[in-house]
This record gives sequence, C-alpha cells and structure tokens, in this order.
Amino acid sequence: EAGLDHAMFIEFIRLSLRILVRLAIPFIGILAPCHFFLGGKAAGDNKLSWFAVANVKAGSDLFWLHAVAVWYVVVTVMTSIYNAEKQFMPLRAQWLKDMGEARSNTVYVEDLPEGCWTDAKVKEYFDEGVFGRQAVKKVNVLKQTTELIFLQKRLQKIQDAIQEAQAKSMPTDVLKDQQKAALENVKVERKKVLSSDEHNLPLAFVEFYKCRDKVIAVKIFSAEDNEEIIVSPPPDIPDIVWDNINQDPTLQVGKDLTGKALIVGIFFAFMPLVLFIQKSSRIEEVSEGNPLYIIQENHPNLILMWNGMVGALALSILMGLIPEVLTMIFEVFFKMADKSHSQLLLQQWYFTFLIIFVVLVTAVGNSLFATLVDILKKPELLIWLLARTLPYSTHFYLCYMAVQWSVEGLALVRTAQLVKFAAFQPVFGSERAKELVEPEDQAAQGIGARSARLSLLLVVPLVFCILAPSISLISLVNFSLARLVYSYLFQFAETTKGDNGGIHWSYQLKSVQASLLIFIVLMTGVLFERKSWVCGGIAFSSVLYWKYQFDKGLREFKLDVIGFTELREMEVDHGVHNHAYEEMQKRFQSQGAFAYRQPELDDEDAPKSQHLLSRSEQKKAQRTKAEGAAATKKNRMCA
Repeated sequence: EAGLDHAMFIEFIRLSLRILVRLAIPFIGILAPCHFFLGGKAAGDNKLSWFAVANVKAGSDLFWLHAVAVWYVVVTVMTSIYNAEKQFMPLRAQWLKDMGEARSNTVYVEDLPEGCWTDAKVKEYFDEGVFGRQAVKKVNVLKQTTELIFLQKRLQKIQDAIQEAQAKSMPTDVLKDQQKAALENVKVERKKVLSSDEHNLPLAFVEFYKCRDKVIAVKIFSAEDNEEIIVSPPPDIPDIVWDNINQDPTLQVGKDLTGKALIVGIFFAFMPLVLFIQKSSRIEEVSEGNPLYIIQENHPNLILMWNGMVGALALSILMGLIPEVLTMIFEVFFKMADKSHSQLLLQQWYFTFLIIFVVLVTAVGNSLFATLVDILKKPELLIWLLARTLPYSTHFYLCYMAVQWSVEGLALVRTAQLVKFAAFQPVFGSERAKELVEPEDQAAQGIGARSARLSLLLVVPLVFCILAPSISLISLVNFSLARLVYSYLFQFAETTKGDNGGIHWSYQLKSVQASLLIFIVLMTGVLFERKSWVCGGIAFSSVLYWKYQFDKGLREFKLDVIGFTELREMEVDHGVHNHAYEEMQKRFQSQGAFAYRQPELDDEDAPKSQHLLSRSEQKKAQRTKAEGAAATKKNRMCA
C-alpha cells in the first residue's frame, strides 16, 4: 500500500544488511584478529586502532591478504547488487503493466523540430516517419498559456471574494459584475489559444494504440541516443506541474544556468563550514589558563566523548540542511515537469554533497578548488591523496556511523509533526490537526533525501571495511534500526506518496556501485605505499570485474520500458490472445478526452483540476481525501 518506491527503500536496507553481514563475518572474524596478533603493534597505545590497518607495520606480508580482501569486497558487492536488480525487474515490469489507462500507452515528447509543433504534424511524424503505419491514437501538443492562467487566477480571486461576502451577508453585485467580465476574458483567451498554433510549444503527449509501439518509441528516442527528439514515459497526471511546462524556453535557459551556478557556489560555501566543524569540535591539549583545562585534568573521559561525538553530530546536522537549500533552488530556477523529478534530482545532488563533504572532506583539504585543479593536472595524485589522508580518519567515521543511530530515532519520533499537532489540537481538534500536520517535509524527509542518506550509510562502511573492520558491525546496527523505523513509518504513520516504480532504488544501487571506485582507489594507494606496486596492482585489477558487472547491469536492466518478452506475455499466451489485455485495449479506446491535457484549456463545464478549484473546494477535497486515508490506516492498524 505504501508503493513500490517505499517497498524498494526497505529492500535497499535489507540488501545493505546482507552485504554487511557477508563482509563483517570474515573481516571481524579473520582480518581484525590478524591486525591485532600479526600486525606488529604499529598503533602503539591507540587501543581503537589495534584491530585496524593502522596496527600493521609497513612492508608486512599481511598486506597480501588485504589485496585479496579488496577483490572479495568488489565481487561481493557487485554480485549482490546485480542479483538484487535482477529480482527487481519483474516488479518494475509489473508496475509498468499496471499503470493507469492514461499512462500505459502514452509518451512525453520533447524538442520537437521546427514545423512539427501541431497535433497533425506530430501524428504524421510517428505514423509515416517512424512506424510506416497508423500507430498514433491521440496527440496533444502543449501550448503557452501563461496569460490564460493569469486570467483564471484573477477569476478565482473574484469567486473566492464572492463566497466570503456571501458568508458575511454582504452585497455581491459589484463582484458578480467583475466575475462576469473576468469569465468572458477567460473564454476569449482560451478560444484564442486553442484556435492558433502560434501558442504551441515543442512539447507533446502522444498516445499510441498499442503499448508495443510506445515501447519502441521510447527505445528509439531515449535521451541517451541523441536523436532529434526525446521520448520518455509520461509522469503520473497528479504529479505534473503544468505551470513549469508553460515557462518561456529562452528565459528558462538563463534560470537553469543561474540554478547550477548557485549549486556550485554551495559546494564552495559549505567547505569552510565543514572544515571549521572538524577543527573546532576537537579539544586537544589546552593551557592552564583555559577554562577547559579543569575538565581535561579531572574528567578526561568527557573530553574523549566530546572529541569522538560532537564533530560527527555537528556534521550530520549541517548535512541535514542541504536538502532544504537544494529544494529551494530547484523550485525557483529549474523547470521540472513533475514533482517526482524533483525528488530524484534532490537525491542525485544530495548524494554528491554527502560523498564530498563526508567521505572525501579529509582528502579535499582546505580548498576544494585547489584540490580539483591539482587532480586535473595529475590524475594519479588522487591515489596518493586518498591513501595519505583517509586511513587516519577511521575513528571519525566510526563515530559518524554511531551518531546515525540517533538520526533513526528522531525520524521515528517525527518531532516536527508532533510539535505542530500539539499546537493545532486545542484549536482544531485531533482529527483536523492530524490532517494539517501531514505530510512531513518532503525536502528533508522525502524519498529523495532519505535514499541519498541511506546510500551514504552503506558507502562509508564499504570504503573503510578493511581499514577498520569494526565499522561493519556498527553499520549493521544502524541498518537494523532503519529497517524497523521506516517499515513502521511507511505502514502506519506517514501518508501515501506518489510512486515512481522503484526509480530511487535503481539510483541508490548505481550510486553504491560508483562509490565502490573510491574504495578500490583508496586501497590501491594504501597497498602501493605500505607494501609494493605488485600488491597494489592486484587490488586495482578488481576494477576490471567492477567494469564488467556495471556494464552488464546497464545492458540488461532498463527501467523505462516493458521488455518485449513481457509484452508478448501480455498480448499472446501460446497463440491465444490474452483476454485481459484485449479488455484493457477496449477501455483505452472507449476513453473520452485525452487525459494528458492542460487543465486550463478545459471548458468551465468540464470537471475542474485540483489547482483550479476555489480555496473552499480545495480544502473540501483535501479533507475528503485525508478522511479516506485515515480510515484506511485505522483499518490496517486494527488488522
């Protein structure tokens, strides 16, 4: 009931647990004792490093075991991810089959060529130029309706004012005259837009007679193929942001550049903050005049606790602010045709931030820009940079993973909803207060930010699993808590969200696979520096298996379309037509107006779209929807 996206979010947690168990058993059971008994006591009195690579003297033959361990990690992770993707694809195919009638045979077309911006030309483009037969059922070329939307919003304000005046028993004659004039303006503008091709945009929704033709169109004109048009599966109708589609393409280019510049600026602006946290969160030897001297002398354990936890906690809090900032930039500067794209974009950028500011921050040093320039000049510098910095930061990452236990606890408490509910309950009552506090903040607690964060929490133990084997055990605890927390939240606490059919899961797996290269490069540098080039070369050769498995996954697993095998199963079963498929086709053909139509172009007598309802109508619709969801939750909890 929570949707495939949230189901696969839980499955990612289960996959992470399986991977960590497979790494923890040999590394804690074999590698850690080898570090302790055979390493040569290089760590000295640093007890936390006795079971880590820091306790192994340079030149030790134990590093040959580490080279084999690198291969073990790469094979384990890549094989586990491949098998997980293979098991997911039938679920994705079934989700694509079970799409609503409006989505199953429809595609979204972008970058239409000049002279092809009309319904007839688009139909001709596919029927004659692509398929050589009649394949297209309906076409809807989108139109520039900025002025029409402006007039409709003005009409809405007048209608809301009339309702308020009637509720207060005030005269409405003047307002009704204004309403009549505004309504006439809307009709004139709508007729103007519909009757003229000058308002057409290079965008269209195209519905085919057969799902097979949709699959072919998406495969031929995917964004990766660099064709003259881009064809992709359509977003879910409720998720479409029609106002964004109407934006001026020329103006949008400038806004896109501004948005990207701001994101790059955030990268450089956050670096000093992260470095400040790293330096100021540790209390080293202090002089007698310092007020902390008394604590250092009398309570050394407090100092150790401060040094271990405060930096990791502060960094977690700082990273928690990034989704809010990124979401504001996306909403203001980027053109996103549907809401789900915002969550995916947030996941991609947020994960990039987390990798740089959590995993690589030690290697980056004081200047992100200077480090990037040096690496571009000498790419091999990256190996030595990671090898000479990250191994000395394992204690910080042990603490960082432990701090994440509290983050799962805060997610379970739902502090923001609790505070809002306590404030609204005395005024509106329990039921209405519950409606007002939902949903949770989709910037920080949406599927995008959560997926990025969980990906990081798997990447960190993978990167340091050999350098500090105990991090696998700490991470196992974290994912076990996450398994309980999010299963409860999705089933019993949070409202049902839009579903993209597991696309966030797929990006999580690709993120983990890409981040595994950091582990390979890091261990290659460590073995180069502490043993020999041959030992490092054995570790680095694991990139060949990584490349093989990564490319294999890209070839075999396509998310956007149903495979032809599944299509044949839908259409024909051993020469007998699938009656369910035929019934589905009949329902498509009996469908009335094209579902993917801009709502502002509908007549006044047609059903209103949600964003064109008056405020009172919107509240009534939302209340009805919330009551139905609450009843479903209650029945589920009773069961």
